[in-house]
Amino acid sequence: MQRPVSSIRGVLAGFVGLLLLMGGLAVDSGLQIRNVSARSTALRKESRYRDALLDQLRTDAHRSSTLIRDYLVEHDDIPAANERAELLQLRSRVERELRYYEGGAPENEKKAIRDLQQHAAAYWTSLAPALDWDRAAKRERGETFLRNTVIPSRDDLVQFARQVTALDERLLDTAEEQIQLVQAAFQRRVTVISTLALIMGAMLAIVVVLHARRLGAEADERYNETLAAREDLRRLS
Repeated sequence: MQRPVSSIRGVLAGFVGLLLLMGGLAVDSGLQIRNVSARSTALRKESRYRDALLDQLRTDAHRSSTLIRDYLVEHDDIPAANERAELLQLRSRVERELRYYEGGAPENEKKAIRDLQQHAAAYWTSLAPALDWDRAAKRERGETFLRNTVIPSRDDLVQFARQVTALDERLLDTAEEQIQLVQAAFQRRVTVISTLALIMGAMLAIVVVLHARRLGAEADERYNETLAAREDLRRLS
């Protein structure tokens, strides 16, 4: 009786191991899918946020050139003061947006953001002298200042912002490639575990079949022994 009990325990242990393996695969699959999905969503959300900030920066750069142009051709002091105040507010907003951008940018993009901040600071510095001009100075130097200083500085800032956008897109592509590598590794792990589970299941099936055959053979042997014993008893009687 000891051998059948031991065999049954071995089969049960195999089934328990197979169930644990499949359960671990299910849990691991759920965690990996959730992590990959969350990471991909976060990357796209951060990228859209940074793209929006850079788009706003380019818009503000064009808006600032329009404001400085209107300021230089405006001869009424009140509208000119309003345009000057709006220009200063625009500068503060751009500087704040760039700080936000730097705070949420990847580490390998920090240098480009600092360079962009320097370009923005140089742009606003180039506009600063005109903000203190009187009417005569604006009439005399305004057009030349727009053509030689404002427009080239604005275009340089916008171009550099586009370069940062391109860098951000490349970083996003790199991050997505890393996610794809994680997904590929996860698929390989699932394949290996599934194959292992299939092999274990086949081995268990073979063990169960062999055990059933052995039990059947033992039952037949005992049945034959019983018949033989009855036949012997009948002969003796």
